[in-house]
Amino acid sequence: LIMFAGIIQTIGSLLYIHSLHLEEVSRVIAFFRMGTIFILIFAAIFLGEKLVPRHYLAFTLLVISGFLISVKKIKGMFRLSKGFIFLLGACIVNALAWVIIKYVSGSMAYPEYFILNGTGFFIGSQFWWLTNKRKKAVEIFKKLNMKSKTLIAVTELIGWTAFGSVTYAVMLASVSLVSAVGSFQPFFVFLFATILSFKFPQILKEEINMKVLALKFVSMTILFIGLMLLYLK
Repeated sequence: LIMFAGIIQTIGSLLYIHSLHLEEVSRVIAFFRMGTIFILIFAAIFLGEKLVPRHYLAFTLLVISGFLISVKKIKGMFRLSKGFIFLLGACIVNALAWVIIKYVSGSMAYPEYFILNGTGFFIGSQFWWLTNKRKKAVEIFKKLNMKSKTLIAVTELIGWTAFGSVTYAVMLASVSLVSAVGSFQPFFVFLFATILSFKFPQILKEEINMKVLALKFVSMTILFIGLMLLYLK
């Protein structure tokens, strides 16, 4: 089960990364946090966690928040962004993986879990590696200078450290509660992305006009209210 969780987390990561190519990072992160809904649903089904009426109100607010952050006005019409479907798939797949991890967490030590889950990641990555994208990825990597390669390595190290920390938290506490804490991520991504868009527009470019900023602010406010309703004791 732990290895299977690693395999499907690889699939979720690929869907997530692909959505980043199609959409602004702040929109991606905000919608991705809606995965909390699926975690609660799967936790109720497979782990026996109970839901109360206010949870359903919270679900509604989270759905509204995700819809607002994902909608764009294109040629006078409102349409869902291109990355919506990929993000929805990533949310479902990752939620299932975290619930599996919580289900098995009581039967093994953390180092044992980390090795097995990492093996699942490796197996899952091989499916992508066998596609025609492999050759292109190798060619691009060879063209990168040492500074870029170092930056990628540092980013991966930070990412795996964060992943290991979240996993350890899931093994210690409720998977729903851990997910809720992570749902404050959109605020920090929105803040950093906006600052970088002003300072380094050639690297990261986000829509920063007043209408877009207001929509993102309203969406994140609704997101936080929904999360408070979910986890308020």
